Amino acid sequence: MCGYAEIVKAALIGDADLFDRLDAAGETVLSGTLLDQAIAAAVAFKAGIVAADEKEAGQRALLNLGHTFGHAFEADAPKDTIRHGEAVAAGIGLAFDYSARLGHCPVQDAACVKAHLRRVGLPDGPKTLAHTDWNAASLVARMRDDKKNRDGRITLILARGIGNAYIESQADESDLVAFMETSLK
Repeated sequence: MCGYAEIVKAALIGDADLFDRLDAAGETVLSGTLLDQAIAAAVAFKAGIVAADEKEAGQRALLNLGHTFGHAFEADAPKDTIRHGEAVAAGIGLAFDYSARLGHCPVQDAACVKAHLRRVGLPDGPKTLAHTDWNAASLVARMRDDKKNRDGRITLILARGIGNAYIESQADESDLVAFMETSLK
């Protein structure tokens, strides 16, 4: 299940057709030949990005969709409460919600992504993680420690839609705290 979060992440970054196939399969995606094909597609996608940006100087950061939020959840949760893939899935849901809040992503795309995550049994945000006692300011403080950040600014991987992720290197921290406070209610 946690590995599937990384597969769907690849589709959401840059392969809308793969996401459509995964979404059409619903919960059955985790078995059979579609899963084998999805693994191969996700590995090939990741390998292509890594090969094009071996030194992590640019587009390779896209592979961190959901991870900035997810790492904050992992760091703030009691030990062994949530798994990495669960945190990433919740982070992907937040990344799409935040993208929609900013007006960069259609609201229906964010809703579709979150519905897919729930349908396959993954968390779609902080309220669906095993640990739910979060503090928005603490989570954003954790996000400040992310390796992608530059010049004291939080960098997020956001989306203009399904299969169209981008790097936002100038996240507004006060808006991010307000968004997190709303998302945690």
